[in-house]
Amino acid sequence: MNRSKISSVDVISAILLISISVAWRYTVWASHLVNLSNVELITVSTIVAGLILRSRLSWIIPLAAVALSDAFIPNNATTMLYVWGAWLMIGAGNQMITSRKTLAASVPASSGKRVASVAALVILLALAAFSGRIFSPIGRLLSPVSLIVLGISALVAFVALRRAFPRLSLGLGLGIGSTLFFFAVTNLGVWLEGMYHMYPMTAQGLLTCYMRGLPFLERQMRATIILVPSAMVAGEAVVRSLSRFSIRSRAAQKI
Repeated sequence: MNRSKISSVDVISAILLISISVAWRYTVWASHLVNLSNVELITVSTIVAGLILRSRLSWIIPLAAVALSDAFIPNNATTMLYVWGAWLMIGAGNQMITSRKTLAASVPASSGKRVASVAALVILLALAAFSGRIFSPIGRLLSPVSLIVLGISALVAFVALRRAFPRLSLGLGLGIGSTLFFFAVTNLGVWLEGMYHMYPMTAQGLLTCYMRGLPFLERQMRATIILVPSAMVAGEAVVRSLSRFSIRSRAAQKI
């Protein structure tokens, strides 16, 4: 798909991704689904837009989604700048990376490498889905240990997928990187703005702020690892269907 031209498929897909992200964020807030508060679809939508749509609209999706949802959800004004800024930089960064990265649909690889790639991804998805139960006996160390295991597994899956499924590999890498970046920026904002008066303005206070945020990062990382590959597969199917429908419509108009 040509990035220099925004097609009707791009516009429809962008509106769909923004709508889904806003609806999910509002539903979680309105229904008081505390356990799902760190499961957000904005990162997923941004990556799908960048890698599947491959248009100039991709950078605006996270900012539009968070702006529209914040119109209905009361948020702390002191950290809003950090949240919005993080999403804006994530959208722009993802577009910059995907626009410069040449992605083949797949590079010829042996069946053994393809099986190994899929196996690595399945193991990663299983760990993301069940790591909370697997490591629950270790108590307070659950989040750090889970993040370390997920990080190692994600690195293995990223390397294994690079040759046979480069787009999926890049999407996984961007998803994890975006989640880490958002965590770093927003927690820095909490510390700098002195929210809740919990963290002193010292190096120890900043470290404590990040350490206490690890459980939230762990849940968000698990969701990203599961949702990004799933959404990329679904997004590819939707875009292909929309493209076929658009081609048929143009052909019918010519008759």
